[in-house]
Amino acid sequence: MPIKLYRSDQVGAPALSGTNGTLIAVLDACLVNGFGQVNVATLTRVGNVVTAGFIAPHNLNTYDWATLAGADQAGYNGEHQVTRVDALTLTFEVQGDPVTPGTGTITMRRAPAGFAKPFAATNKAVYQSTDPSSRRHFFRVVDDGTSGLGARAARIRGFETMAGVDDGALPFPPGHLFPNDGFWLNKSNFLDAYARAWIVVSDGKTVYLMISGGRGPADFTDDSYAQLNAFGEYSTFVPDAYASFVSGMEGEDQNSSNCGVLRSAGTTTPSPQDRNCPVAVARMFNAAPGSYYAVAHIGHGMNSPYVIGERVAIPYPNLPDNRYYLTPVLMYDPGGYLRAQLPGAYESLHGRTHTQGRMLENVNVVGKEKHRFVYLGGRGGSTSYLGGIFVDLTGPWEVS
Repeated sequence: MPIKLYRSDQVGAPALSGTNGTLIAVLDACLVNGFGQVNVATLTRVGNVVTAGFIAPHNLNTYDWATLAGADQAGYNGEHQVTRVDALTLTFEVQGDPVTPGTGTITMRRAPAGFAKPFAATNKAVYQSTDPSSRRHFFRVVDDGTSGLGARAARIRGFETMAGVDDGALPFPPGHLFPNDGFWLNKSNFLDAYARAWIVVSDGKTVYLMISGGRGPADFTDDSYAQLNAFGEYSTFVPDAYASFVSGMEGEDQNSSNCGVLRSAGTTTPSPQDRNCPVAVARMFNAAPGSYYAVAHIGHGMNSPYVIGERVAIPYPNLPDNRYYLTPVLMYDPGGYLRAQLPGAYESLHGRTHTQGRMLENVNVVGKEKHRFVYLGGRGGSTSYLGGIFVDLTGPWEVS
């Protein structure tokens, strides 16, 4: 599935704040429904290129994915990647030769990532990928203010199977380590309705979620409450039915050094029951049922006690070729066994050199020289814990 980027400063994006249910509203909009719907005034085709005209600004950009609906000619409806924009028009490509001009009551909105919401209750939601190649595991978010942080944080847990919003089996992280709905997801540093900045990137199977809990929706400046978390599936080197994961804060302390999915294991391999590792996978590589293992990520610092994206290996810029260098982020199981790659995620060999949400090209990654990347950062309450990854926006994320 295509890679899609969502930001709190996009028109129609829902507001995230320190009030109940707002994270679910963001995830519903990005993963399930889309947002920012506008009416299409004209629809014309020349060859396979379609031009959509609007009376009001459409607020989409080149490379964005949009869902078109309501055209009498079915060939126009569905998801399309925007290829060119100006204020009142955009273009995209279609297959076949639907009649031009298009007719009907036509609308366009930012396309969702490709998840279903099979179960829900008040301030609770369960998400599941609709991609037929996915592992079809479930990810439950509870945003009802019942944690010690109140509405400043939501909770997340994965399940291998579910029969209802409160009826899941084989959870990760395990219930005996996290009895109250799993890891914490920081939303805001205050209990208020002031909107915070957020970024979501997804390929329809894995979701990266950056929340800057102390900043407004159009301000992506890194601060002491920026958290980068993720849930979904690892990109594995061999077939692996259980490499689904969630990350988050492991404690109710917004000033901790926890950087969620950016946290490395330290100098030792992770313990199968290590409550202090903020990443949990459904099962270990041997697929033993009923086991819930903490995992660790390896950046270019290997299994050292650093946050991913914190360390500097080479200067920036790299003067011999003026290129920017990235390296994959890997995952290993207890015992030190290399298992997978964090999907679409790359660590800078130059350390933390770019600001939140920065788009980057001209990057030296084998096989990805023409790809586009976005920088997603995070840190704990101390400036000594800085980290971040570059996420590939071109894709695909699967290991080939």
